[in-house]
Amino acid sequence: MGLVMRGANSTLLRKIGSIFAAFWLIFSAQAAHAQLAQMTGSTQTVIVEPLSLVKVKDLDFGQVFVRANAGTVTISPFDVRTQTGGEIFGTKVHHAAQFAGLGRRNQRVQIDIVPTTIMLDGPGADMRVRDFTIGAVYGSQVIAGGRRIMIRSAAGGWIMGVGATLEVGANQTPGVYSEDFEVTATYQ
Repeated sequence: MGLVMRGANSTLLRKIGSIFAAFWLIFSAQAAHAQLAQMTGSTQTVIVEPLSLVKVKDLDFGQVFVRANAGTVTISPFDVRTQTGGEIFGTKVHHAAQFAGLGRRNQRVQIDIVPTTIMLDGPGADMRVRDFTIGAVYGSQVIAGGRRIMIRSAAGGWIMGVGATLEVGANQTPGVYSEDFEVTATYQ
């Protein structure tokens, strides 16, 4: 003889059973539709040997939007961006170049940037980059007219920023423009 429940208790048990069955269906259905999203990150470091110069990052003027008027975009050695010209504007994705070196405290380092003017090559007319400037970002002080630094960090490590001015033509053809420039550090 089996146990038979009647009345309020059997109705309550059937409702509880239905609730458990509903939860099981909901959660098993979600598990069946689970999505996996993955991205790969990257990391890097720069090892600097004594009396050397290493590029940490490139000079990037960012995205530039231009219409009918020509103008300029300037990036300072400290990542400050300014524009001239009536219709030139851009995003905040920009940065000065950075170079790191290692010498000794109070050592002077002569900085040379060659050439002093470069032409960015791309799908449209070349764009001129001029007026390269340097700035002490870490462990150094700019001296002697802006082309020499004095190492100030006790360990001798230093980082400098390099900025410049980009001349953008009216109705400049969209695309990526690039060119190299050379930075030389002479430890004295």
